[in-house]
Amino acid sequence: MQTLIINGNILTPAPVPAGHAILVSDGRIAALAATTQFSTEIPRLDAHGMWVVPGLIDVHVHGGAGSDTMDAQHAALDHMAEFFASRGVTSFLPTTVAASKEAIDFAIECVRTYRQSETGARVLGIHLEGPNLAHPSKGAQPGAHIRPADPAEYTPWLESGLVRMITLAPEVDGVMQIIDYGTALGVKFAVGHSQ
Repeated sequence: MQTLIINGNILTPAPVPAGHAILVSDGRIAALAATTQFSTEIPRLDAHGMWVVPGLIDVHVHGGAGSDTMDAQHAALDHMAEFFASRGVTSFLPTTVAASKEAIDFAIECVRTYRQSETGARVLGIHLEGPNLAHPSKGAQPGAHIRPADPAEYTPWLESGLVRMITLAPEVDGVMQIIDYGTALGVKFAVGHSQ
């Protein structure tokens, strides 16, 4: 299916001259050219006065629309996906907080068994925030669940193939071993809640 987006303010790295349109084919941007170069048979979406930008990817989001990643329920992921899509987010990484091993296991299992929403943003995997954070810099993270790194705890999470990103404090004992192992598996790491 094709749609032509016309009359919008198209955001790209270089200015786009007036009179240009975006051809969307099967949900993907297929072309950007002068509106006159496209067939008049293609259905048009008039974006007059609006900005037209590529979909956003949110790699760190705990929840939205009254739902949270730690709810570990498919309905929560559905609510989040629909809410994010309505705000221009096309895909996201549900993000955990420092929690018990069991609670994090439930969140990962929920993402593993989740069936994507037809109209919502796509779930690309999961982002683990903690539990290996610096307690003095915990911010809103639950302090009772911040703990030293345990490679045995992380191994099944890393090997699940679902963990795409992990936020941790590099000064926490045992973290470097987790970073080395996760990096070899293609996991991205972010420094957070560090002193």
